[in-house]
Amino acid sequence: MGVPAMTMFILFLISVAIRCVRILTKKAENATKHFYIIPITILCFTVINMAESYLVGYFSVMACFFYLFCGWITAIDRVYIHT
Repeated sequence: MGVPAMTMFILFLISVAIRCVRILTKKAENATKHFYIIPITILCFTVINMAESYLVGYFSVMACFFYLFCGWITAIDRVYIHT
Protein backbone atom coordinates (compact mmCIF):
# COMPACT_ATOMS: atom_id res chain seq x y z
CA MET A 1 0.00 0.00 0.00
CA GLY A 2 3.00 2.23 0.35
CA VAL A 3 3.69 5.60 1.86
CA PRO A 4 0.24 7.16 1.20
CA ALA A 5 -1.50 4.38 3.12
CA MET A 6 1.05 4.63 5.92
CA THR A 7 0.45 8.38 6.14
CA MET A 8 -3.32 7.91 6.26
CA PHE A 9 -2.98 5.24 8.95
CA ILE A 10 -0.73 7.51 11.05
CA LEU A 11 -3.29 10.33 10.73
CA PHE A 12 -6.00 7.89 11.80
CA LEU A 13 -3.96 6.84 14.84
CA ILE A 14 -3.36 10.48 15.76
CA SER A 15 -7.09 11.24 15.60
CA VAL A 16 -7.86 8.21 17.77
CA ALA A 17 -5.11 9.24 20.21
CA ILE A 18 -6.59 12.74 20.50
CA ARG A 19 -10.00 11.24 21.30
CA CYS A 20 -8.42 8.90 23.86
CA VAL A 21 -6.64 11.76 25.60
CA ARG A 22 -9.90 13.72 25.69
CA ILE A 23 -11.66 10.82 27.38
CA LEU A 24 -8.82 10.22 29.83
CA THR A 25 -8.73 13.88 30.87
CA LYS A 26 -12.50 14.17 31.27
CA LYS A 27 -13.61 14.42 34.87
CA ALA A 28 -15.19 11.23 36.17
CA GLU A 29 -18.96 11.30 35.98
CA ASN A 30 -21.43 8.46 36.34
CA ALA A 31 -21.44 7.64 32.64
CA THR A 32 -17.74 8.13 31.99
CA LYS A 33 -15.93 6.92 35.09
CA HIS A 34 -15.09 3.48 33.64
CA PHE A 35 -14.32 4.57 30.09
CA TYR A 36 -10.57 4.79 30.84
CA ILE A 37 -10.15 1.09 30.02
CA ILE A 38 -10.96 1.59 26.33
CA PRO A 39 -8.01 3.91 25.56
CA ILE A 40 -5.75 1.57 27.50
CA THR A 41 -6.94 -1.35 25.37
CA ILE A 42 -6.36 0.62 22.16
CA LEU A 43 -2.86 1.47 23.37
CA CYS A 44 -2.18 -2.21 24.05
CA PHE A 45 -3.36 -3.19 20.56
CA THR A 46 -1.14 -0.51 19.03
CA VAL A 47 1.96 -1.49 21.04
CA ILE A 48 1.48 -5.19 20.28
CA ASN A 49 1.34 -4.42 16.56
CA MET A 50 4.47 -2.27 16.45
CA ALA A 51 6.68 -5.22 15.49
CA GLU A 52 4.34 -6.96 13.05
CA SER A 53 1.54 -4.96 11.53
CA TYR A 54 -1.69 -6.92 11.69
CA LEU A 55 -3.99 -3.93 12.19
CA VAL A 56 -4.20 -3.06 8.50
CA GLY A 57 -4.87 -6.64 7.38
CA TYR A 58 -8.32 -8.04 6.90
CA PHE A 59 -7.27 -11.48 8.10
CA SER A 60 -6.59 -10.58 11.71
CA VAL A 61 -9.07 -10.96 14.55
CA MET A 62 -7.04 -8.40 16.47
CA ALA A 63 -7.66 -5.85 13.70
CA CYS A 64 -11.40 -6.41 13.99
CA PHE A 65 -11.33 -5.72 17.72
CA PHE A 66 -9.01 -2.75 17.24
CA TYR A 67 -11.37 -1.05 14.81
CA LEU A 68 -14.39 -1.87 16.95
CA PHE A 69 -12.69 -0.22 19.92
CA CYS A 70 -11.75 2.78 17.74
CA GLY A 71 -15.39 3.12 16.70
CA TRP A 72 -16.45 2.81 20.31
CA ILE A 73 -14.05 5.55 21.39
CA THR A 74 -15.34 7.79 18.59
CA ALA A 75 -18.94 7.26 19.69
CA ILE A 76 -18.07 7.97 23.33
CA ASP A 77 -16.23 11.13 22.32
CA ARG A 78 -19.16 12.36 20.23
CA VAL A 79 -21.90 11.51 22.75
CA TYR A 80 -20.35 12.15 26.18
CA ILE A 81 -17.48 14.56 25.58
CA HIS A 82 -18.68 16.86 22.80
CA THR A 83 -22.22 17.45 24.05
